[in-house]
Amino acid sequence: QNDSALRAKAEVSLSQAISAAESHVNGHAVNAELEDENGNIVYGVEVVTSTQTMDVKVDAHNGKILSAQLDEKDQEDEDSGREEKGERGGK
Repeated sequence: QNDSALRAKAEVSLSQAISAAESHVNGHAVNAELEDENGNIVYGVEVVTSTQTMDVKVDAHNGKILSAQLDEKDQEDEDSGREEKGERGGK
């Protein structure tokens, strides 16, 4: 679906979703978009905290936080850092 069709279905504004996400993880939003996840309309909000970047999903119908997890890019960087340390430590 296109953005305007998704926006028409959202009952929560983008600014409300951003505010909820920022409050939930105590950070500052740097990116937000409306998404259709398996028929559920959600806002995906990327929030930067003092130590990491979080992906926060906000229900576009009621503003509730559905999930908050470490951003995939941050997770990959963290995992590759562990692998590098492991490789150096093994030699």
